Amino acid sequence: MMNNWYQLKTVTEKHWSNINLYKKGVYGFQIQQGTRWNKGLSIQEIADLEVLFNIALPLDCKRMLQVMNGFDQDHVDFCGGEDEKRYARSCYKYPDDWSTVQTFIAELYDNIKYIKIALEESGLAKQDIQGFIPLYGHRALVVFEDLRLSPVISAVGDDVIIYGNTLFEYWINEFRIRGFFMRRIKGRLL
Repeated sequence: MMNNWYQLKTVTEKHWSNINLYKKGVYGFQIQQGTRWNKGLSIQEIADLEVLFNIALPLDCKRMLQVMNGFDQDHVDFCGGEDEKRYARSCYKYPDDWSTVQTFIAELYDNIKYIKIALEESGLAKQDIQGFIPLYGHRALVVFEDLRLSPVISAVGDDVIIYGNTLFEYWINEFRIRGFFMRRIKGRLL
């Protein structure tokens, strides 16, 4: 599975090296051309994150963090070409963004009943939620006692959807690169 994280890193960085940004008529943060993933964390740094979050991280999350950890540059919003552009980090880097994500984690707990409904509809309702790991904007990994599970939700208030049944599937969905992996990962359904 670790090789898939390296593949994901390579494919996304190649895609971002030539990405065209929408400067007029489009609002919202975009990945800048040339964006790369930050280097992964050591096993000790990942263990320190588990202490910080006060939960055991899912296996997929640990594998991902060994390979990559947030982006090396902020996203850009051209504000439809009408205002001065803005920059912000949307893909969280740990432990650097710990103080930033605490508010989002609190909002997730405030809306836990809606999260449980979405999880129930996806067949994960019987699992006890141990915590959340914010990933990208308003997307978060749901942490269960069963560390083999790694679903990702998109959550804004009571609007909650499952964005990926696994962490790996989530990133493929987020960056719209499913076709690449469906052609190359034989024998594994995402």
